[in-house]
Amino acid sequence: MPWTVAAGPEIRGPIAALALVSAGRLAALPQLSGAGAAALTTRLAPA
Repeated sequence: MPWTVAAGPEIRGPIAALALVSAGRLAALPQLSGAGAAALTTRLAPA
């Protein structure tokens, strides 16, 4: 199911991976791609 929102760099991946990451389950980060995926991974990485 295509779904887009036009704000910021693109992050692509299976809807399940996007939902998991949105819920804080970082194990799904490797399933994401796109220009914003690396920045998202950096922002969510444990300190």
